[in-house]
Amino acid sequence: MSFGVALLALLALLLPYDSYAGSANLDALAHGTSTFTLSLFQQILARGKGNILFSPYSISMALGMAGAGARGKTTEEIERTLGYTLPAGTLYPALAELSNLLTKAGNEDGQSLNDANAIWLQNDFKIQPDYLRLLKDYFDNEARQLDFCHAAEASRTINDWVAGKTHDHIRDLIPASALDCNTKLVLTNAIYFLGRWASPFKESLTEQEPFILASGHREKALLMHRQGAYPYAELDGWQALELPYEGGRLTMLVLLPSSGSALADLETHLDAKSLDRISQALISRAVDVTFPKFEVRAHYSLNDYLKGAGIKEAFSREADFSGITTDRKLLISAVLHEAWVKVDEKGTEAAAATGAGLAASAAVRRPESPVIFRADHPFLFSIMHRETGLILFWGRLSSPKGTY
Repeated sequence: MSFGVALLALLALLLPYDSYAGSANLDALAHGTSTFTLSLFQQILARGKGNILFSPYSISMALGMAGAGARGKTTEEIERTLGYTLPAGTLYPALAELSNLLTKAGNEDGQSLNDANAIWLQNDFKIQPDYLRLLKDYFDNEARQLDFCHAAEASRTINDWVAGKTHDHIRDLIPASALDCNTKLVLTNAIYFLGRWASPFKESLTEQEPFILASGHREKALLMHRQGAYPYAELDGWQALELPYEGGRLTMLVLLPSSGSALADLETHLDAKSLDRISQALISRAVDVTFPKFEVRAHYSLNDYLKGAGIKEAFSREADFSGITTDRKLLISAVLHEAWVKVDEKGTEAAAATGAGLAASAAVRRPESPVIFRADHPFLFSIMHRETGLILFWGRLSSPKGTY
């Protein structure tokens, strides 16, 4: 499996910081990301009922760097929306530690995970030295200069960087129309992961079968089959199943309602505490798994979604990003995000990109027979870091039509 992520924003800053973020800080970051994930998901869901896919980790990293360069109410709104509860002195070391932890987890047992950052500056734009130092110290970020007045060339340069970091899965994140002479700063983050299921599905068992939509209509889909031991739980009319990747530190969590029409009820009541309860309820069971092969790509202009989630001032003339520069007023002009995921018998491949412009083991049970987990109707899924519960990707599969 593999997945990549790219992020772009236009902000960041330096605050006093401590030397180390312990596991409690990482857990706090992961829990905050869960809160942000579900808040943003509700905003996207309110505007469309089809397939949904985004990377909350990428978005929160980019906007977190943006919030670092903010002050006053602008900072408060960004941090509250992202679910950041750590004080400034521990936040950035914790984010760096989390990135390192993910990289380590994704490069074991034959897997590969890379995380990269870059900042793109208008040639004549001056920013605070402490801002650059924070990016270098905690995001391993080097400054690069561009001329945004030459929008086509600038967008091509950034997009080539994103494509290279996501193994060519995200190629045209930033259109030239999103850049002009007023653009002063673009921050990019890219993450790519390559791995496989801990227990692959056999291709010979994959069959074309009906996938039942929420409307009751049926579509043809390629459904994979496997029987084995998986972390599993049943809660209030729906099922939860973990599909671990090699090494067991990264996993896909699938939330399956009793029927496709019941997905709306699950989505309405889902929150960060619910996800915590799910993790606590999972127990190793023999499971007969039916799961679709699918491929989904989604592209969002996130301005309105983020405003709905709580980030308002950053997009207005009242925005305060004086932690970045005192030479001129800045605001976020656009936040663009693209995500892609592909699931097959061997594993998962996914990529995501976001751009913003500023103009452990469960106890084993031995049931008499395996439980049935048949994902032949709409469900939710997430790719996550099992130790902390950090969500890297969040998705909703409403229909696999045309995805394979």
